[in-house]
Amino acid sequence: MRTTLANISVLLISSFFMLIGTGLLSTLIPLQADLATFSSIEVGVIGAAQFTGFAVGCLICPLVVRRSGHIRAFAAFCAIAACATLIMPMLINPVVWSILRAINGICMAGLFMVIESWLNERSENEYRGRVFSIYQMVILAGSVGGQQLLGLGKVGGYELFTIAAIMLIIALVPTAMTRSIAPTPLESVKPRLLWVYKISPLALTGCTLVGFANGSLWSLAPIYASQSGLSFVEVGWFMTAVIGGGAITQFPIGRLSDQFDRRVVLLGVTIAAGLTGLALALVPEPSLIALLVLAGCYGGFSLTLYSLCAAHINDFVEPEDFVHVTSALLLTFGLGAIAGPIVASIVIEMSSYNGLFFTTAATHATIAGYTIYRLARKPREKPDDFEPFVVSMPKQSPIVSSLDPRIEESQD
Repeated sequence: MRTTLANISVLLISSFFMLIGTGLLSTLIPLQADLATFSSIEVGVIGAAQFTGFAVGCLICPLVVRRSGHIRAFAAFCAIAACATLIMPMLINPVVWSILRAINGICMAGLFMVIESWLNERSENEYRGRVFSIYQMVILAGSVGGQQLLGLGKVGGYELFTIAAIMLIIALVPTAMTRSIAPTPLESVKPRLLWVYKISPLALTGCTLVGFANGSLWSLAPIYASQSGLSFVEVGWFMTAVIGGGAITQFPIGRLSDQFDRRVVLLGVTIAAGLTGLALALVPEPSLIALLVLAGCYGGFSLTLYSLCAAHINDFVEPEDFVHVTSALLLTFGLGAIAGPIVASIVIEMSSYNGLFFTTAATHATIAGYTIYRLARKPREKPDDFEPFVVSMPKQSPIVSSLDPRIEESQD
């Protein structure tokens, strides 16, 4: 294991700094846009642009990596993302920011592809499960770390954008200086949407709606927290609570879904997410503690839904098909995440920023309703030899499924 960790340590360090930069940006941009008096719809479009770029990047970035090689492609993606970040405080305009966020999304897709393909090739089968777990922990730690950097500068200035760009530049240094041999060229993975839908309509539909709700959350929740009376530093803690809640509940809820029909667990967690969202929308003049508790609960329920949908469909496919399944789920999640911020911003424009969580609650109610319909159609779908739950995160590329420890088990 020590040899494996030595081989991948550079990649994990790069991942950590990359996620710090992107985590900071995900909260900073809505807050800065609100200060610049962008309309709610403009903020929603900016959020949707980032998810559009990520979806496009998952399709085109393998071509770039094959042409330039992993190391040069990684350096190029980091450099372009850092430049796009530094331009934002210079040109405060919703159209410009939408373009820059789309560019940033493409670069993030490319960076995840390079790191995950490299990790996959450098991970010995014996330790693949542990590498997968460590990588997920690094992603969560980086995302949380980015939220805590909000206190290092003034929202409304250029300092925090510069810090985010610095993190992205630091991320390229370990990988650019590595003496490891780059992995084999990436292969494009075509999403097989119809095939996946036939296997599990609930998984594909659920991931689309989860993307709708979560895309709205990442794009607009910082403004909701700010409008609720929190300082910018406290907004960082609010987003940390959301991420932390999702991290804490992944495995307990996943283990529960290993014991029962996953659709029943999905239904219960979806209802809990909807009710917590309603509480966030309806609570009058909430205190910081109340908001942090509700944010942690909301993240704990809503951020596990993608993993539950992925685990549900993986019960019915062979491990060698996980890459194709992941590609389809990520694409549909991305499509939902593109539409979600726009629709939620329209609701907000017509009401108030509480409209964000009214929108997510309605989305979760739709997931719950469809889950009940599928349960009525097929009272039990879980096979005897189901696959054990593994955490899945939509902020990754289809290649991450190659690290799935269940692939190793199927080859033994």
